[in-house]
Amino acid sequence: MKTFAEFNDYEIAYKYEDVGKSGKSVEGRTQFNQIMDDITTGKDGISFVLVFRLSRFDRNAADVLFIVR
Repeated sequence: MKTFAEFNDYEIAYKYEDVGKSGKSVEGRTQFNQIMDDITTGKDGISFVLVFRLSRFDRNAADVLFIVR
């Protein structure tokens, strides 16, 4: 992801990682909830969120669509 960001001239402001947590639910995923708060509040003008695998973000397609919207 770092190489992808560099290639596209994206600045990586923060790295959010819920180590050992499943993408099945947002419960107990403090970093997931933090990034959602940061996006909602406009922290540092976040324009993009890079995700290594969509299943690591959330495994429920309906949830992903709701979140992205």
